[in-house]
Amino acid sequence: MKGYILFLLCFFLSCLPAESQTRQEIIAQYQKELGDYASLFTGKVEVPYDATSFNSLPYLHEDGSFRKGTVCFGGVPYEQVNLRIDLYMNQLVVETPQKHLKVVPQKEKTSFFTIDGQRFVNVRGTFVREEYAGRQCQLYSHLYRVQDVPDTQQSRKRVQFKSKTALWLVSDGQVEIIKDLSDLQSFFPSRKEDIRQYAKEMNLKFNAKNRIASIRAIVEFLER
Repeated sequence: MKGYILFLLCFFLSCLPAESQTRQEIIAQYQKELGDYASLFTGKVEVPYDATSFNSLPYLHEDGSFRKGTVCFGGVPYEQVNLRIDLYMNQLVVETPQKHLKVVPQKEKTSFFTIDGQRFVNVRGTFVREEYAGRQCQLYSHLYRVQDVPDTQQSRKRVQFKSKTALWLVSDGQVEIIKDLSDLQSFFPSRKEDIRQYAKEMNLKFNAKNRIASIRAIVEFLER
């Protein structure tokens, strides 16, 4: 509620001077401008990062730029929304049409969103990128940022964010982090030998560069 009131206050300040407007008139004007999209922009206002303290920003696009995408909020798809992803806070940020405010929609109401052709799904309260959606299995990349805090003796050095990725395999409500071939074999014990043989035949690699593609290939093979 506090974030919503702050939103309306900022919106009021961005409007043309109208001292005689009542609060109800401001809300009506806000709802008229945003139309059916109004509910998407009633979350908390984003707290910006202090550029003087960080060497980089923890967004999917490090410059913090907004891209057009679709957000499914409350079961309703909202298209052509300006959005960006904060990978440190694991939160979606949307920008109002007039670019007055940057708002964080309620995560529990956000089932998925798309940006630059990538689909991010809310899995147990975490936004993860969809890598494979099969009949029984889903594979996701959990993209996140961690802080590389500078030495206290070098207090003037700005904080750098490091990129991290974890692969999530979901099947029958079970979620496991998959790092390599042995993790896949443990997840599918009855197909252990099939997995080993397929990986060998296809010469699959599980280093950082090839891990996602190799694991996806095996999961697709298992679902044939």
